Amino acid sequence: MEKKFIHTYQGMKQYLIDMEKLYKSRICLHTLGITADKREIIEASLGYRNASRHILIHAAVHGREYGNTALVLALIEDYLQDSFQKNHLSLIKDVCFHLIPMVNPDGVVISQQGPKGIQNLQLRKRLLLCRKRDQKYEKSFSDEQTYFRKWKANARGVDINRNFNSGWKKYIGSPWPSFAGYKGKSPESEKETQALLKAARRWSPCCCISFHSCGNLIYWNYGCKGKLLVEDKKLAQCIGKITGYDLHSTINARTQRAGCSDYFMEKLRIPSVTIETGSTECPLPIREYSRIYRQFLMLLPALTFLYGK
Repeated sequence: MEKKFIHTYQGMKQYLIDMEKLYKSRICLHTLGITADKREIIEASLGYRNASRHILIHAAVHGREYGNTALVLALIEDYLQDSFQKNHLSLIKDVCFHLIPMVNPDGVVISQQGPKGIQNLQLRKRLLLCRKRDQKYEKSFSDEQTYFRKWKANARGVDINRNFNSGWKKYIGSPWPSFAGYKGKSPESEKETQALLKAARRWSPCCCISFHSCGNLIYWNYGCKGKLLVEDKKLAQCIGKITGYDLHSTINARTQRAGCSDYFMEKLRIPSVTIETGSTECPLPIREYSRIYRQFLMLLPALTFLYGK
C-alpha cells in the first residue's frame, strides 16, 4: 500500500487529529510542550496506557530530517488498522507505544520554508544572525536557501541532540547558536529536550528508538555494561533483522555525545538505539520514502512480539 508523504507540521497535526477521531479507543494525543515559536510537540499513545510495557519512538529531532515524520505517521496508521489489532490481539494489551512524530517542529518549518516560516520576529532575526556567523566558516552558506534547507537546530539555534546532560560538558560543537552543533547554554535548556524527557520520565519505557537520517544503519551500545548492554543488543538485533540495516557500536564509531540515546542509556538506564534512515543527504528526497516505509513495515509488530508477554 502506498503511503502519503505527510511531513509538514500542519499536515502532521491534522493527520493525528483525524486519526484520533476515527480510532478513539486506540489512540490518545497529548501535548508534551510548546516550542519557542508556539508549536505543539505532540505525542501519540497507541494501545492501553496501563500496559506493563511502554515503548518510546520519536523522529525529527533535527529539522531537516522530517522524512522520518512521514514514516512514524505511517507506522501509527498501520497500528490503528483492524488487521493489526486482530493479528496481535494477544499481545497488544501488554505493550503501549508512545510516538512523537516531530520533536522539533520549529526546525522542520525552518528547513522547509526558511526564516519566513517563523512567526516570532526576534527568532527570525536570530536565524539571520546564525547564518551571518556560520558564513565565516562555510562558503556554501552564502546561498540562503541552501543554508536553511540544511537546518538541524530549533528556532533558537540549539541542536536538540546536543542538549542532553550526557557528555554535555565535554562536547564542544559550535560556540554560538547555529544551524547545527550548538549545545545551548545549559543541558535540557530547550522545550524540545524537556518534552522528550517528560515522556520518558512519565512512562519509564522498556526501550527508546530515535529516528535520524541518513546512513541505513543502527547505532547501539552507548558504553553500557551488564544486563543493559544485553537488552540494548537484543533491541538493535531485532530492528536490524527486519530492516537489513547494519549495527554500529557508538563506542567503536566514536560518535559525538550529549544526544538523546546517550542520556537515556547512561542516566535513565533505558535500552536505546538511534536509527539512521535513507541513503542520501538530508532532507531526504521523497523518492526514498516508499523504500524506507517497506523496511520498517514490521517494526511495531516485531517490537510487540519482543516485549509482549
